[in-house]
Amino acid sequence: MNIIKVKQNFDDVLRAVDGRALVVAATKTVPKHITDKLSGIGVTDVGENRVQEFTDKYSAESGLNWHFIGQLQSNKVKYIIGKTVLIHSLDRLSLASELQRQAGNLGIKVKALIELNIAGEEGKGGVDKGELYSFANELKKFPNIETAGIMSVPPHGVEIEELKGYYGELLSLYNGLRAKLPTVRFLSAGMSEDYELALDFGANIVRIGRGIFGDRSGAWEDLPIG
Repeated sequence: MNIIKVKQNFDDVLRAVDGRALVVAATKTVPKHITDKLSGIGVTDVGENRVQEFTDKYSAESGLNWHFIGQLQSNKVKYIIGKTVLIHSLDRLSLASELQRQAGNLGIKVKALIELNIAGEEGKGGVDKGELYSFANELKKFPNIETAGIMSVPPHGVEIEELKGYYGELLSLYNGLRAKLPTVRFLSAGMSEDYELALDFGANIVRIGRGIFGDRSGAWEDLPIG
């Protein structure tokens, strides 16, 4: 894989999305010499799953908007605070408390999405769907956090009709939350294998890794752009 192929893949995704959503390039395991080139091929937004990779690759001069899209431990907040345009994985009040403390110290407001465990999968992060509205109400107690919407990852490997059911439920919950909170405007759902379906159910942020960067186990060539 090289930056030329990445550009081709990214352009293909943009054509498929057709302006319906923001494309966040999920850069887990993608080397820094590639992420440093992404703004030069038209990528505007990137998302990291791991704090260590985030800190290794982040640059305020990169020309990129940085998202944190993975599970976030409270003791790692200090490494990303003030550097993200959006945190996609707010799922517990202890994390909200730490985000509030750190953001308050910096005098900033953090934009975050509530991570929703739409299928109630054991061992998976996210707020239970039955607790979404009460959790969002609790977040009103943290003035330095802006609840900007919902992020969810429906189960993989299920039949298409079941997947559609989860996406339909997700859209309904998103619309319900948007009616309650004026700051809610993002539904982050859909990855490489299902983003086109997610778009059909109202997703306005999609997180694409393999569809842009290919198989993560492959070797990378360090080629110039163009």
